[in-house]
Amino acid sequence: MYLISRSTKELEALRMRDDFSAKIKAELAHRVANHCSNEKCRKQTCGPALLGNGVINVGVAAHITSASPGGPRYHPEITASQRKSAENAIWLCQTCAKLIDSDVNRFPETILRSWKQLAEETALSELDSRAPGTIVTMPQRPWVVIDEYFREAVEHEETGQEYTVERVRIVNLGLASAVNINIPKISIGDRSSLVRGPFQSLQPGEFIHENVSNFNASLQRALLEVPMPSQGPRSLRIPFVIEYRGIDHRLWTTEQEVAYSVFGITFPVIHPNE
Repeated sequence: MYLISRSTKELEALRMRDDFSAKIKAELAHRVANHCSNEKCRKQTCGPALLGNGVINVGVAAHITSASPGGPRYHPEITASQRKSAENAIWLCQTCAKLIDSDVNRFPETILRSWKQLAEETALSELDSRAPGTIVTMPQRPWVVIDEYFREAVEHEETGQEYTVERVRIVNLGLASAVNINIPKISIGDRSSLVRGPFQSLQPGEFIHENVSNFNASLQRALLEVPMPSQGPRSLRIPFVIEYRGIDHRLWTTEQEVAYSVFGITFPVIHPNE
C-alpha cells in the first residue's frame, strides 16, 4: 500500500478553507428550486437515480468570494463567518461552478450576485404558479412576455363580412414599467411573423393585443416537416427573445419559445434574462 502525502501548503490551505455547513447547502439549493443559478444554464441539479430510491445531485454550493487565500475573488477583509455564510454562497451545477472559478475576469462577484438574486426571484414566481405553464410576476423589474394566442371573428366595417383575426397578448408581468419593447421576427419555415418595432410602454400588469397574420397556418406547415417521434405527436419549438427597457433605460430581455403541437399554440418562458 502506498500513502500519498499532501504538501504542507495544501494542508494549510485545507485548514484555512471556510466551507459551508450542510444546512446552508440544503437551504441554498431549496431557495432556487434545485436549479443552477447561472441565468444562461438553469439546469436541474437534483433528481432520482434510475434504480431504487437513490438521489442524484449534480449541484454545488459555490463560494462567491473564495473560501481560502489565493482563490477566485478572495477578499481578505471579510471574516471567516462571513466567508462561509449563505450570503457568500451561490447554487450552481458542477460545470458552472468550475466555469466561474476558471474565468474570474468574466465572472466577477457582481455577476454572481445578480445570478443569485434572479434565480431566487424566479423560484419564488414559479412557487406561486397556479397551473403548468402559468407565468407570474417577477418582482422589482419589468417582465414582458407573450402569454396567449387566440383567433376571433371580426366584422368588416364596410362590407359587413366576417373574417378571422389572429392575435397574441403581450403583457408586462413585472413590477416596473417597460418601454421601447421590441417583438422580434419569428421565422416559421419560409415565412415570418410577429414583426414589430418599438411600441408603447406597458405599465405593470398592463397588456395589449397584437395582430399576427397566417400564424397558425404557417406553424401547421412547418410542423409537417418535423420528423414523427416514436411516441406522441409531433411538436415544434421556435425560440425568440423580447427586448425592452426599464424607465431607468436598463436593457432587459425575456427568452421565450413558440410551442406548437396538436394541443395548440403556447408561449413558454425559458427564463427571464438580463
